[in-house]
Amino acid sequence: MYTGKHAQLRPLQPAFIMASTGEAVTYRELDARSNRLAHLFRKRGLKRLDHFSIFMENNSRYLEACAAGERAGLYYTCVNSYLTPGELAYILVNSESRILVTSRAKLDVALIAISLDVDYHRYSRNNTDCWSLLRRQFRVQTLVIKGPFPKHKDEMRS
Repeated sequence: MYTGKHAQLRPLQPAFIMASTGEAVTYRELDARSNRLAHLFRKRGLKRLDHFSIFMENNSRYLEACAAGERAGLYYTCVNSYLTPGELAYILVNSESRILVTSRAKLDVALIAISLDVDYHRYSRNNTDCWSLLRRQFRVQTLVIKGPFPKHKDEMRS
């Protein structure tokens, strides 16, 4: 669903209400947040038809990440938030994701998944820079971990 038209026609109407918390996000808010994240994807080098993955629990930021991907013309994989680091790494490799969007609650699992390949462990230590950029510049409550991830399925089995 492209939120731009709804944001113009019904800016103050809730786009969704989180059942667990009662948090209501209006079409205007959803449009603005997804636009910021879509711009971040572009800034991080994603182009139309590139792929990213979303690994987080059910929250409002999850829907924003989906909307940002649709807005930017990207493919995305929604990853079950109960997976182990090995299972997450397998999905990242096989989906050819270039970016992983995750929440603070799932950060530890995401960092372990990224560091399963020794060559990529170096990157997992630098995620605090990306986290502070997101918090400061885009006010997004998710962390974006950029690949590249291992290219071959067999690399995950060794």
